Formats: sequence, structure tokens, C-alpha cells
Amino acid sequence: SDESSDLENDIAALLHQNDSYFEFAFTSGNEDYIVITDDYGEVILCKSWIKKNWEKTKKFAKKHKKEILIGAAVVVATAVIVVAVVATCSAGAAAAAAGAAGAAASSGSGNKPVPKEPSSPHEIINEAPTLKAAIDEHVASFKEFAAEDVIIQSTDVYRDPTFGEKARNLGSILAHETLDGISEVASAIPQLGEELKSLGSRFLPENMLPSTENPFMRSPTVNHDNLDAKGHQLIDQVFSTDQAEQYTADAKAHNPMNDFTIGLLPPPGKFSKGLNTSKFREIVEVGKETVVLAEDLGFTAREIAQLEKSASLEKTIGNTFENLVCKPALQESYQVFKRAEDVVKPYLGKYMAESQIRELIHEAGIRTFPRPKGIPENFRVKISNKGVGIKYVHPENEHISIRVMPGKPHSPFLYQQQPYVIQKIHGQAVDKFGNYIPSSDPSAHIPFNEYIYKGN
Repeated sequence: SDESSDLENDIAALLHQNDSYFEFAFTSGNEDYIVITDDYGEVILCKSWIKKNWEKTKKFAKKHKKEILIGAAVVVATAVIVVAVVATCSAGAAAAAAGAAGAAASSGSGNKPVPKEPSSPHEIINEAPTLKAAIDEHVASFKEFAAEDVIIQSTDVYRDPTFGEKARNLGSILAHETLDGISEVASAIPQLGEELKSLGSRFLPENMLPSTENPFMRSPTVNHDNLDAKGHQLIDQVFSTDQAEQYTADAKAHNPMNDFTIGLLPPPGKFSKGLNTSKFREIVEVGKETVVLAEDLGFTAREIAQLEKSASLEKTIGNTFENLVCKPALQESYQVFKRAEDVVKPYLGKYMAESQIRELIHEAGIRTFPRPKGIPENFRVKISNKGVGIKYVHPENEHISIRVMPGKPHSPFLYQQQPYVIQKIHGQAVDKFGNYIPSSDPSAHIPFNEYIYKGN
């Protein structure tokens, strides 16, 4: 995508700088420079190289703070995941093997096992391609969702904690979700089970291996639940979080989604297809069905976070769902947009001719609106990531854009029910008078017939 290319270019510029550490001169010049005379009588002006590069680094970090945040969370979480998954999912198989070989072990020579060679989690995972593929899939999904600001704006993270706290929360979510997913399928995938068993016997410390007592003293289910709980507890210890209880067998058994029924078939989309819970921290905190329905009813990540912060999410979603049940026109609106988003999904993030974009949106069943007067001809055009709108982007600065949205009749927000425009200058939304305002402010959604392009 263009954002990825932008990040790669900035990284290259940051790492491959040709600025000289010093330059030659014959006068001391500015007092801010340190003057050193070399053996040949020349004068060297030592420029503020460290300061200059530190400023560049700060600018890079500010521009790409979201990518850095997600990357930091992934790096730490991946290491923790490997240990937790191997400890949890390999222990069951290892315990069974220990029980089967119990008699032989007791009558053996009594030789001590060969000490395990120390190895980092990142080295371990390269020896288990099936495990690596499973973890990579979860990490890729996590990056996608986190990049949409869904997790980043979740309950604990939204209230402006420090960078480290954000990374810690995100890393913990990723680690818990990956362990939960892999532990459920490990026994069903023989190759994965064998890899985990082998890694556990070779790399885990003795205190993380299963007891040599008869593993059949307890049922396989109890053994699995206990081991699984230890894995989640390990993750909480590393990240100093308190999320393990959300993944116990009892918590899953009493998940309100298990018994959720209503006198109406659930709307199409993620609610009917299942849920990747790494997408929402709020799911556990306010009831899983609430946030799932919030997204399926057309709420954006920012709107969900805003409602949750004001403690009105459940009430708003309940009222919105009741409106859908009682008003067929709103149901139709919801389904039209859901189908349209599926149609245009393959084209998201791609710049195309404006006429081609309009044709695609029309084929998807959504109306388009005239290009606002004044938008320069050299602005690039693409389909908006959500809402099936048209986004005009500055040719050299993606943080300058105008998004023309068709409006969603089923939206609970009045300012989104009719066609509207969102203009951003250097990444910040402006109202129709050109004043900078938060993106969540209703006045950032300028009615289409009131919008006048005023430049950048």
C-alpha cells in the first residue's frame, strides 16, 4: 500500500544518510560549532551531527508512531507467545509420553538428562514451520486490526497512557489471543503437536515441564485447562496485565455469545461468520455481543471507542439493533452497504481513475456525488477504506485529503445519515470554516451541500 511504501522510504532515508560528520573551514565561524585544529593546520568544524540525526529520528518516530507501537508490541509478544505456546501445548503430549514410559524410566540407569542448550524464542520458532505459520497468521491479523486503530483506541489504551503502556497492552492482547487460538487446534494438527512436543522437551526449563507423576490421575480436559491457564498466567506476568481470567474454561462457557438468540436472523458479516477477538479489547469488558453488533451495524472503531468511553455503548447498540428489527428500511440500508463493502474490498488502497471508481461504486449499489469544486486535478483518487466513499489525496502528502461519503441511513449518528465530506490537513480534520477539530467531532462531518474546498 502507499502507507507501507511511505514507511519504507522514510526508513531508508533515516538509515542511509550521507551527511558528513564534519566539514573543513579556515575560520571558527559560528560559536555553536566546536573547532579542532588538525596536524595540517586546517580547521575542522564539527557540526552537531548527533543533534541533527536525533531530530530526524524524532520526526520519524512522530510520523510513524502507530507502526512503531505495533512493531514493538509484536516483537515482544512473539517471544512470549513461543514460550507460552510451547509450554502449554507441548506439556499435554509430553505428560502422556511420560506416563507411557513411566515404568521404563523408573527401572532405567538413572542417567540425568542432557542439559538443554539455551536458545532464543526467535531461534526456536524457525525449527517449527507449522508453529511459525500459525503465529505469523495471528500476527498478520493483529497488525491489520491494530492499524485500523481498533485496539489502539480500546478501553485501557484510549486514555492516553505512555507509549510503553500501549505497547504492553497490545502485546498482551496479541499473546493471549494467539495462545488461545493455537491451544485449541494443536491436538487436531499432528504436525503442530509433534513440533510443540519436541520443542518443549528440548528448550523448556524443568519447572515448566509436566510432572513425572501419573498424568492420568486427572482427566485430559482438566490437564489441558490447567496447562492453558498457566500459559495465560505467564503472559500476564511478563506484560504485567490481568487478562488471564478472560480465557478460562468457565469464562468461555459463560460467554454471552454462546446463548445469544433473538427473533431475527443475525445480520450478515462478522457476527454470523464468527469473531477474531483480538480485534476488540472491549469485547470482554462490555459484553461480547455488544461490540460485535456495533461493528456489524456500521459503527467505526473511533465511534465504538467514543461510546465506550462515555459508558453509552451498550445502550446505543441496543437501540440501534431494535431500530433495525422494527424498521425494514434500515435493515435494507445496512445490508446494501455490507454487500457494497464486499464488492469494493479488492480495490481498497489502490489509486485509480475517478471514472473507474465511480463505476465500481455504482455497480456495488451505492450512489456517488460530484467532485467538490476546487479540488486540484492532480489529487489522486481511491475508494475510502470504509463507507464506500471517494477519497481525494494530495499527490505528495497522504495526510492531506478530502473524503466524500454517501451517508448511511442506518447510522445512529445524524451527521452520518446524509452525504458528508471529511477534509484532513496534515492528518487533522477541519470543519467547514477551516478550523482544526478532532476527527470525532460531529462538525468534522461537513454536509455535502455545505462543503467548499478552501485549499490546503
